[in-house]
This record gives sequence, structure tokens and C-alpha cells, in this order.
Amino acid sequence: MAGLNPFRRHMLVLRSDAGGLLEAFLVAAVTAFLVMRFALAVAEYPTLGGAHLHIAHMLWGGLGMMAAVVMLLVSLSRLSAEIAAVLGGAGFGVFIDELGKVISRDNNYFYRPTVALIYLIFVALVLVFRRIAAGARRSPSANLANALELTKEAVIRDLDSEEKQRALALLTRCDQNDPLVAALVVALGRIAAPPPSPHWVVRARRALDRTYRRLVGRIWFGRLVVTAFVAASLVALIEAMRRVAELAETPDVSLHSMATSAQQFAQAGSLLASLAVGGLVVAGIAVLRRSRLDAYRWFLRATLVSIFIGQVFAFYLEQLEALIGLTVSVLFWITLRYTIHEEEDMIA
Repeated sequence: MAGLNPFRRHMLVLRSDAGGLLEAFLVAAVTAFLVMRFALAVAEYPTLGGAHLHIAHMLWGGLGMMAAVVMLLVSLSRLSAEIAAVLGGAGFGVFIDELGKVISRDNNYFYRPTVALIYLIFVALVLVFRRIAAGARRSPSANLANALELTKEAVIRDLDSEEKQRALALLTRCDQNDPLVAALVVALGRIAAPPPSPHWVVRARRALDRTYRRLVGRIWFGRLVVTAFVAASLVALIEAMRRVAELAETPDVSLHSMATSAQQFAQAGSLLASLAVGGLVVAGIAVLRRSRLDAYRWFLRATLVSIFIGQVFAFYLEQLEALIGLTVSVLFWITLRYTIHEEEDMIA
């Protein structure tokens, strides 16, 4: 990297946890969008500002994103980056919810294609974020920079044993002739791991980890995982087939309208997405006996297809009713990310 100009050299050194932070941003964005749509529907779309003003919730989303940027600018803590990822993602979800007002001539929040467009934006973000995380350079310089980032936690807050081991592992992949590498290895060796934090969040996470490691050895646990994903994929497939059947019953005279053509396309897309999800779930079941980790990765792919492709069409067809299916998919996604992380830790 020495031959690169300073700008490219700095931009190519990415955080080792960039993928996790970007994922937290996206999950927070989707969740905030869902909560906002649900809350507005329940409250019958109230207006804030009285008779003469309308304070759009897009402003609150912008405030959340600004707060995240300020937090990253002023704080050195890794915890601040994690909070900023969630806060910025939630702000973005609230902000993008009012896309219909921005793109429609009549400033219409209920502009029909809006929700589908929002999820196309989420699809684009998933692809871009995955490309960024996959493209993170694992050069000796990048590994050293990330090891320094982790070691910094010893000053800002207690460096736990997991972070310490991760930093030492990064240092093994650095240039061993670099004097800074040797100095960091010695420094980390002298840093004693702190006692477990008494904070309830830490205790809850450790209890969850222990519970998961006990459950994975039970036969019924694997069966429960398979049943859950098979049931979810079957429900999605049946729902998609119901929509296609309803369209087939539409009188021929209406088949030439633009609205019906759009519905045909959305229903066909929903059916194809459901079939793709089912295929990915079957692939996960096929490898489950050989490797839980590989099976969970196939299930994760199925969940992502459901969230960022199938739900685009579902929201176009049903709008608010599709929130239930999307909420279930997001919960599956969060659960799978946790289980994959645990499986990777157990293998390591």
C-alpha cells in the first residue's frame, strides 16, 4: 500500500467489524421504518404542528442521522460506533419513510410505489454494504491498524478477553519485523483481563451464549430450526399462490389496464421469490447434518431474499398487511446472525 496516494491508502484501511456495524445500521433502518409505519397507522396518521404547521417525521430522522455523525466525530470509543450505527440506521429508516412526499407531485405520503421503492433502496444498500465488507483489505497494515483500534479499548474502557484475543490474532497476521507489532504483543500480554462486568446487559448476553451452547447439542433443537424455516417458506409460498389465483379470477376486460399489469408483475415476482426462498431453505436442510454453520448461512440467504426481494412485491400488493411477514423475516435475520456468530466462535 506504500505506493498509493494518501487518500486511497487511508480509505482502503477498513475496520475489522465494518460488516457488523453496517448490518446493525441496516437492521435498525428496517426496524425503524416498520415501527413508524405501524405507529402512524394505529394513530390514524396524526399531524404535528397545529393548524398552520406540519412537522414531518423526516426531520426527526435527519436529527437521528446527525446525532450519529456527531457521535462518530467527537468520540474515540468503539461503543460509540456501535451506538451510532443503530442510531444512524434508525434515523435513516424514519427519514426514508417519507419518500412518497418527495417524489410525488401532490406531496402524497401514500403514493403507492413508495414502499416498493424504499425496499429497492434497502436492496441496493445490502449489496453495497456486503461489497464494502467483503472488500476490506486484510493487509498487514490494515491488521495492525485494527489491532491498535482494539488495544485502545484498554484505555477508554476495560479490554475484555475476547477483544484481547482478537487483537493478538490480528497481530499474528502483521509484519513481524515491524517494531510496533512486537511492542503491541508485549503490551497486550501485560494487560490483565478484567473481571466479568456486573452490568445486566453483559450478564444477559453471557447467559444467552451459555443457553445456546447447551441447546445446540439437543436433537430437537435442529428439528425446531428446520420446522420454523420450512413453515415460514410454506406460508410465503401459499400466500403467493393465493395472490396469483385471485388475479386469474379477474375479468378479462380489466387485464389491459396498467394497474392490473403491474399487479400481475408483482404477483409473479412474489411467487418467484417464494420459490427461491423455498429452494434456499431446502439447500440449508440438505447440509444441516454435515454443518450447522453452512445450514444457517443458507437459511440466512433465504431470509435476505424474503426481506429484500419478496417483500418488495408483497408491499406493493398489500402495503400494511405485509408488515407482519416482514417483521417475522427481520426477527429470523437477527436470530440467524447471532447463531452464525456463535457457531463461528465455537469453531474458532
